[in-house]
This record gives sequence, C-alpha cells and structure tokens, in this order.
Amino acid sequence: MDRQLPKEYIRRRWYRRAATVLAIIVLAAGGTLGVHRLLTSSVRAKDLKTCRVERGSLQTSISSSGQVVAAQEEIILSPIASRILEVYHQSGDEVEEGTPLLRLNLDAAQEALDKLRDEAQMKRLQLEQLRVQQATALADLMMRIQVDSMKLVRLEGELQGERYLDSLGSGTAEKVRQAELALQTARMELEQSRRHLEGMRVQQEADIRIKQLDMKIFEKNLQATERTLHDAEIRSPRHATVTRILTQVGAQVGQGAEVATVADLTRFVVRSQLAENMASWGGTGTRVRVKVGDTWLTGHVGQVDAASQGGMITFQIQLDEADNPNLRPGLRAEVHLMNDIRQDVLRIARGAFNYQGRGEYPLFVRTAEGTLTRRTVKLGESNYEFIEVVDGLQEGDEVVVSDMSAFVNEREVKVKQ
Repeated sequence: MDRQLPKEYIRRRWYRRAATVLAIIVLAAGGTLGVHRLLTSSVRAKDLKTCRVERGSLQTSISSSGQVVAAQEEIILSPIASRILEVYHQSGDEVEEGTPLLRLNLDAAQEALDKLRDEAQMKRLQLEQLRVQQATALADLMMRIQVDSMKLVRLEGELQGERYLDSLGSGTAEKVRQAELALQTARMELEQSRRHLEGMRVQQEADIRIKQLDMKIFEKNLQATERTLHDAEIRSPRHATVTRILTQVGAQVGQGAEVATVADLTRFVVRSQLAENMASWGGTGTRVRVKVGDTWLTGHVGQVDAASQGGMITFQIQLDEADNPNLRPGLRAEVHLMNDIRQDVLRIARGAFNYQGRGEYPLFVRTAEGTLTRRTVKLGESNYEFIEVVDGLQEGDEVVVSDMSAFVNEREVKVKQ
C-alpha cells in the first residue's frame, strides 16, 4: 500500500531540483560569455590610428602619379650615319655650352661637302659666264640698231634727192617709188631690231633670275650640309649635365639615332598622366599639390599633350619651387589636382584604409565602452588630406583610419592597451 510522502520531503526535493537548474543556467550563461570573450577579436591601441569626424571645408582633388624630370632636357641625335671614334664625357659630367661630347667619323660627310662646294663654285662661274654672254649679245644688237638708224637717215636723204630731181624733170617717178620702198623697209627693220632688243632684255633678266634662284637653292643645300657636318661634331647645346651618352667606341650609329642627352639639373618639372575621361581635371593652369618623398610642393598644370596614348593624357606640372633641393630626376611623385571647394561638410582624415572614390566603406568607430564597432559609412569626394563623409557618421565620432582589413568580417573589436 503506497504511502503519501511528507510535504517537507517534497519541498526539499523541489528546492534541490530548482537549485540544480539554476546552477546549470548560470554555468551556461557564464560559458557563453567566456566563449564570446575568447572569440571577440582584439587590437593593440598603439597599432591604431584614429581621427575625429569634424566639420569644415574640403577642396576636392583627384590623385595621380608622376615622375620628376629635368625642366630642360635635350636629346642629341646623330645627323648622319657614322661610327663613334672617341668619347670625351660620361654620364654625370657637367659640361659648358659647345663642349665636345664625342667624335664621329666624318670623312665621308666631309668629302660630300667638298664636292658640293666645288659644284657651287662651278655654278657661280656659269652665272658670271651667262652675264658676259648676255652683255655681248646686247651690245651687238644695240650696234646693229645704231647702224640701221644711220641707214635710215641716209635713205631719207636719198628720197628727198629723188623727189627734187623728179620736180626738175631730171628724175623719174619709178626712182622715187624705189627710194620710198627702201626707206619704208629700213624703218621696219629698225623697229624690228628695237623690239628684238626689248625682248632680249626681258629674256636675259629671266635667265639671270632662274640661274640666281638655282644658285640660291643650291647654296641653301650647301649650308644645310655644312650645318649637318657641324652638328655631327656632337657638342653640348648649353651648360648642362650629361645624363645619357653612347660610350662604345667603334659602335655604328644610324642617322637620327640618339647619341647623348644633356639636362639642366637645377630646375625640375613633374610629368604625369590622367585617363581620357578625367582630362578636364588636368586643364592648363589647374593648381596642383605634389608630394615627393616627404616634401610637399605646389604648382600648376603647364603643357598638356593634345593626343592621348593608350587612353591616357600626359601633362606637365610647373612647380613653384622648381629648384627645391629635394628634387632629383626619376623620383616618383604623388600628384593631387585641385578642384572646387565645398564648405561646411563632415570630413575625416585620409588614412591607410583603401579609399577608392565615392561609395560605401566598412569603418570602425570607437564606442563609449572603448571597443570598436564596424559601421557602413558612405564617403564622398576627397583630397590629399580629407575625405567627405556623406552618411553613417556624426560630428565628433572617433573613427579608425589605419588599415583594418584583417577585421573586415568582425562586427566588434576589442582594444588592448
């Protein structure tokens, strides 16, 4: 027969079960909290770079890369096909204007020049000979005209005599007609000679002009050949530094081949490129900030190439401190083309995170508890110092701007001291 359990026993058993369940719950909660703490990522405070979201102005800019080059650089080309006989200077040598850099074999060029000079002298003699021939022919014709004029005077006298004899009855009408015909013929011959003289003068002047033009063209070719031979001596065109030069004695060089380059290494410019669709940012006169190493310089866009190559527009930046001592040819430069100014915008400092232009980015914000919480932040325009905040942050928020790519999948990160 079953007996009813005492109430005190039932009460004690219920308390024991409740205590067991409560202990299990407490242990589970503690374990969960412990696991969460173990699984929560952490970062050392000294590895963080943060900034406050502030309100201010922002002059937008677009970034590009560039290279420092000499402001004045001249490539020296070989004007003839030849070979190198001697080299007088090496790269890095400072030279004065007119200093020989190297010597080419000019024997063939000199022979060709001597031949042209002989031909020029021949043409001068031919021109002088033509003038003498023309003068002789002109003098002969003028003498003939003088003789014809004297003949005309004689025939006029004979006609008057025949007319006088005919009036006295001693002459005949036939003789008068013959005298008149002879006089008319002489007048026509004299007129023909005078016209011939005028035509000869015009023809002679034209022949002389043709010969003179031919001589002028030949002399220009001769002068060009003389300049080519002079240029083939390969001299420095200005006070400069040799930056490149062919040094292999005996090497063959073709006409138009580069044999040396000299540059003024006291003043520099920066050469940069932009994509075609961004060409409006790099118009002539656009203000620019350039970073070379740790040095910031200012300047403006000067020369812009009209044609694009491979979808890129090349432009040159004139620096306000073109003689800055930190500039060296070949150094890489960080170029920032400045545009319009926006007033009263939220902004954060540029950092090491991968900003790629307008769009949404995962950024970590420090909470009141000191932890870092990930937020999706919408960023806008930028320049070399600041980035515009469009949405997701408020003024005064402390934002991590150092590289947090290792925590891109974490929603919360602890900060360790």
